[in-house]
Amino acid sequence: MESGAEIALMTIWKKTNRRKNKMEITEQEHTEEQTQTKEQKSTNWLKDEVDKLPSGFDGEKVPPMKFETGKITTITIGFGEPFREWVDSSNGVIKKMIPVIHKGENKLLWLNVKNPLYSELCKRGLAGQVVFKISTTGSQAETRYSVVEED
Repeated sequence: MESGAEIALMTIWKKTNRRKNKMEITEQEHTEEQTQTKEQKSTNWLKDEVDKLPSGFDGEKVPPMKFETGKITTITIGFGEPFREWVDSSNGVIKKMIPVIHKGENKLLWLNVKNPLYSELCKRGLAGQVVFKISTTGSQAETRYSVVEED
């Protein structure tokens, strides 16, 4: 049988234990709130990024421009707006999506900014040229493009 002092100690111990558990829960809730706040702050940039996205981007619907090796392809480039950019951060590759018209159909020419054709097209576009005849040689990583001069 327990004495009155033992019962009082047990009661105090239980109350202390409950308070300790409540404090742990409160501390855990506080930590969770801090984590949520940090996550909200770390994803706030996404709202800014979404706001910057062009409305009505149809890059997925527009077919890519494909050149045939050994043939001269005529394209018209739309220089009216800055080219959209695609970045592959894992490889450090930046490609520009250049809107072109080929055989009356809207297409996207995806060009690595390090490709000499990209700088050639930009320089000629700056000079006012919009229609280009492009010749290709090689395939895949060995593909080389050149702008064909008109006679």
